[in-house]
Amino acid sequence: MGMHEHRLRYLTAVTLWMLVLAVITSAMPWGTGGAVTLTSEQESTLAEKYAPTLQFHGGEEVFPVNVTYYIDNCNLNESVADTAVLLTADPTPAGLSSYSNTARNFYLDNKLGSIEDRGIIDAYKSNEGSLGYTVYSHVTSDGTRVAIQYWFFYVFNFGTYNNHEGDWEMIEVILDGNLEPLIVGYSQHEEGQQAAWSQVERSGDGPVVYVAKGSHANYFRSFQGKMGPAQDEVAGNGKVLGPDDYDLVVLGETGAGNHPSDQGWIDYSGRWGDWGNQTSDFMGQRGPLGPAYRMGGTMWSGLGWVDSRAVLDEGLLTLELLLSYLWLILLALLIIPLLFMVRRISMKRKNGEPIRPIISLLDLSGGSGQKIGNILAIVGVVLGLIGAFLPFYEVSANVQTGQFATDGYQRVLYVDGISGISINTLVQGGVQQIAALPFPIWALIVVGLLAFIMSLVAQRPRRAGLKYLSRGVGLLLPLVITVIIVGSIVGLLGSFNVPIEDASLEEILSTVASNPLGGDQVVVTPGYGTVGLIWGIGIGAYVLTIAGLLLIVGGILLLMSRKGEAAPVTAAPRESKPEQVGGSDL
Repeated sequence: MGMHEHRLRYLTAVTLWMLVLAVITSAMPWGTGGAVTLTSEQESTLAEKYAPTLQFHGGEEVFPVNVTYYIDNCNLNESVADTAVLLTADPTPAGLSSYSNTARNFYLDNKLGSIEDRGIIDAYKSNEGSLGYTVYSHVTSDGTRVAIQYWFFYVFNFGTYNNHEGDWEMIEVILDGNLEPLIVGYSQHEEGQQAAWSQVERSGDGPVVYVAKGSHANYFRSFQGKMGPAQDEVAGNGKVLGPDDYDLVVLGETGAGNHPSDQGWIDYSGRWGDWGNQTSDFMGQRGPLGPAYRMGGTMWSGLGWVDSRAVLDEGLLTLELLLSYLWLILLALLIIPLLFMVRRISMKRKNGEPIRPIISLLDLSGGSGQKIGNILAIVGVVLGLIGAFLPFYEVSANVQTGQFATDGYQRVLYVDGISGISINTLVQGGVQQIAALPFPIWALIVVGLLAFIMSLVAQRPRRAGLKYLSRGVGLLLPLVITVIIVGSIVGLLGSFNVPIEDASLEEILSTVASNPLGGDQVVVTPGYGTVGLIWGIGIGAYVLTIAGLLLIVGGILLLMSRKGEAAPVTAAPRESKPEQVGGSDL
């Protein structure tokens, strides 16, 4: 065989391999990392591969359902000048495509109940077994990345702070040009979070989603939710729906001819629930818009929506994890002084030392300084226990003019020992919570005082006096911390990614922050108009401050009484004279 024949065979083999690779690459859009185009079959394959596992709260009552069940039980209405106009009492999924004019106020009003009763929930529960579970998927791409969305429809939203008929929620998995997972986005009310694929819990290839009780907001961990404005209840102790437990329906696109006829509801621009009154939308009581219209269509397009979501913060996750174990932590804080108390008692009994009274706080047998000091400390403890449950700070606003005029003063900022911190924005005649930190400050104060009492068991008076001082200073901290928080409230909200979208609310909070100790002022805001403000320290903070001062004074008196006591006088031994032997000297 000649040299030319070897070269010819080599070139032929190389050419054939290049042709094979070209064919494979053209059939696999993930091979190049460049422009991504998917066939319907590939979209279905990807949707099935990354299908999520839904972990529900043990108290959840409604689960993702096929929209046909809901549509079959609704009237299709239109709100015209705040008046309900019936369009059809028998809407169909296909027929809803005709109602796509966003300038009109269409809405599906469920005939089985309202937000004032349990009719819709009870009807669903009685039919749950025959309805099964349905999850909708929508796959979209911007040419370089792919978004695989999973939409969930629930017949009712029964959240901590708002109720409404119908509920649409969504999560999405974002793939790169090689169809490898990059990030995941979870919807949470009108907000949401994004997380790197490495941060996501997974079951098989799909993400695990922790669904909040009633509101159906989606979270990455079972201990999230409480720090948000909705104060969602999330847990991993309820029903689990994996990919094998629900029907996965891949959706087409909006517009005639881009989806099967039974998916005509995709084009429906109206609300999936009752319209309500003028403030229903702001109060979260109006039915939600459908997938293609949520947030002006940005959720449906997918990629722009996830990029604008807050990034999952590991530090904040750690804080939420600690809060989820708060009661165990508090229990541990009680067990530690209990062990020390038992040890002290054992040691004193072993050494034969009397223990009367067993709690030095109740020892009124000493001098006047010790008696008065202990009495002040007892009163301080009682006041501390009472103050733990009272309000620490309050800001109230009275909108005097305009459409948001309120019926007197309404709370816009409230801090107390039971509910923690809550921030509200004003609506017509009432308030709507926009941020909250539901930390049970009362529990921390009560546990601290109980641990303090246990530390006084079988304790010497001097050590008891020092403990009075330290606990008294601790009871002053709620007032100091509250004033610091109020003084920097606007900046703190920004640090925790809590947006103040209402310029009027920001004006109110800035006015309060300029003088956190308290005030009474009238301000003019861009949205609310003329607003009267009254703010200041609450009675709980004052009671705790008095309790702390009583303990400090009691501790000082106790220490002074011990220092002022004269040391016991011991008689000096008498000198013995030498005994004389014999008579006197001459």
